[in-house]
Amino acid sequence: MKTKIISILVFILVFIQVLTINAQEVIYYCSKSNTSGSAWQIYKQNLTSGKIDTITNNPAYNYWKVELSPNYKQLLMLRSPIGSLPDQENYENCEIVKSNADGTNQQVIVSDNENGWFAFGNPHWHPSGNRILMLAQTLNSSAPWYLYTIDTLGNAPKQLTTQWSIDPNWSPTGDKIAFVGITGSSLLDMEIFIADYDYPLNQLSNITQLTADSTRNHDPCFSPDGTVIAFAAYDSTIITNGDIVTISTTGANRTKLVDDNGVHGGVLNWGTDGKIYHDNIYLFVTNWYASRFNTLTKKEEILLSSTNYHYLHPYYANLDYTNLSTLTKPEQHIDVYPNPSNEIITIEIPNTFQNYVIEIYSPLGQQIFKASDQTVIDMSNFKNGIYILIVKQEDKIWTTKIIKY
Repeated sequence: MKTKIISILVFILVFIQVLTINAQEVIYYCSKSNTSGSAWQIYKQNLTSGKIDTITNNPAYNYWKVELSPNYKQLLMLRSPIGSLPDQENYENCEIVKSNADGTNQQVIVSDNENGWFAFGNPHWHPSGNRILMLAQTLNSSAPWYLYTIDTLGNAPKQLTTQWSIDPNWSPTGDKIAFVGITGSSLLDMEIFIADYDYPLNQLSNITQLTADSTRNHDPCFSPDGTVIAFAAYDSTIITNGDIVTISTTGANRTKLVDDNGVHGGVLNWGTDGKIYHDNIYLFVTNWYASRFNTLTKKEEILLSSTNYHYLHPYYANLDYTNLSTLTKPEQHIDVYPNPSNEIITIEIPNTFQNYVIEIYSPLGQQIFKASDQTVIDMSNFKNGIYILIVKQEDKIWTTKIIKY
């Protein structure tokens, strides 16, 4: 019992130190001046201090739809040449760019027309950080859209769907994908689907239609616990009056959260703070602004608004909640594979890294595994979910996320 208490106290102390180091909830977002000729750029705001950092500053490109990697070290974003229309979301002339979390070291990992794609976009990191989900259109503007995965270098494209499909998003554990499919001849026949995802095989199964309504549905995202899907539901084919709606992962319990005459959408992002982040584009109003719906208070909260600037695609990340950062990292590199896994994981540790302890914790801080000098762990009895793996050697601590599915 004494050893268990000490172990829990060590975890709490480590966690508190990490919170002290990070101490930040942040949003990445896209913004530009509402004057003619300005370019969309990406910014980061600390929601605690209010400090705003400029992430991109290249007037030759519009940057949009940014997403932070699961380890908080890299960004995915789209960019298209300034002057090409639509300036905020040009899928036909865009590139997928990867960078450091501060915007440095930008690398184009998918260039315009690569893989024979006429248009593409909406990249999302897999929760493991080892794969990217996206959509692409082949041949021309009349061709169907399909879902694809690529590796983190932009290579190895793999087609996941053979039905018309867009707006894909991972579940929190990466074992499911929600997306939009079309079931008829009208844009009002765009419905929400869900599918099981097999990570090792990189393929979908059990594709299931969840909605059958009279709205044009877009941009599904999962709740942090993976039991609910939020999406934008428009009442016409021309994207007006976009309500934010939730359903369970079985398609039941449809609930309208936000209902007015504006357009709500973008890439919906359901934060661990219980708030759904989105943008608002009101027709015939010059300023586009970003908001969040608080699922706890059931209230809509304006997040970014200005008469001089537009705001799009707010992406929330709670670095305190989902990332146990390295306090002192060993010089040697440590790998964990396969990750995600449904059974056995192997921890590859250099021979010089000896007399170490491996601990696994739930996100709430409950220790569920501990062993010394062990490199193979059986996770078959773990519940599906995201865990924190810690390797300790004297004053060195190395951490990562592992996923059981």
